[in-house]
Amino acid sequence: MNNTNRVVHSDLEGLFSEGGKTVAIRIYRQPDQIWTLEIADEFDNATIYETSFESEEEAYAEALDLLKTEGINAFIGHPR
Repeated sequence: MNNTNRVVHSDLEGLFSEGGKTVAIRIYRQPDQIWTLEIADEFDNATIYETSFESEEEAYAEALDLLKTEGINAFIGHPR
């Protein structure tokens, strides 16, 4: 079995709610790669950051900082 394309998800992934709205914080990587941060709404509109992170903790801290400074509405899109 080839595990080179298996995505590794962080235990820090989860939901973030504020003001009755919720987004998913997704932190993942390919084996032996650096971490990717994605914030997705209930309609699966996603913001994927071009910046990668050396650790999952850095990615999670960045997600919380973005949600605090930009507000959750910045990550909520329209239904598809």
